[in-house]
Amino acid sequence: MKVSFEFDARLVLTASVCGLIAVFALHVAYPRLLDYWPKTSSDLAAWIQAGGTVAAIAAAIWVSHEQDRRNKLATEAQVRLLVASMDALGREFASVLDKNPRIDPHELAKACNMRANIFDEYVRDFRSLSFTHLAPNWTVAVTGLRAVAIQTRDSLRESGTALDNGPLLVVPYYCQHIPEVVDRLLEDVRGQAKLIGMLHEVTQDKEASLA
Repeated sequence: MKVSFEFDARLVLTASVCGLIAVFALHVAYPRLLDYWPKTSSDLAAWIQAGGTVAAIAAAIWVSHEQDRRNKLATEAQVRLLVASMDALGREFASVLDKNPRIDPHELAKACNMRANIFDEYVRDFRSLSFTHLAPNWTVAVTGLRAVAIQTRDSLRESGTALDNGPLLVVPYYCQHIPEVVDRLLEDVRGQAKLIGMLHEVTQDKEASLA
């Protein structure tokens, strides 16, 4: 992941002033520190090399922290996108069922199978997320959403298979069962979406405090 660096003049000035104050304070507290000040060019080169090493270590730590922060934000954004997509798909299917209450069972089976495949993609997307970049509360929310996606996928697949290949006696049951599956999906997703919205507000507050 690409990390961008922004020059902040105020931050550099503040750090420089703090560094000078620290050097002055050390000189006042420990006057004999000047005895260790480099007196030759070779000593100065050694000091510069040591300082560069410390700076490189500090920069590596900062870059690693910044990458982790950005990976976390990217993962959280992907979770919010998946939630919105699941909700939109549920509402779309509910609208189809409302407009076609007497839909042909075979057409309904096709609709179930098509949407089951989409939910299977959601399941794979959730499994591909890196939990190392998520806070515990986010991990709980993602685990719940993945369970909802799995349950919905399996219910739609079962319904599609039964409508296509099952005995005629089960057709009325599944025609009535599928809207219940969609209603449960929407209820579960909106509950998780509310939780994720609250977690996102917490993330925004933290980012604002760091700005």
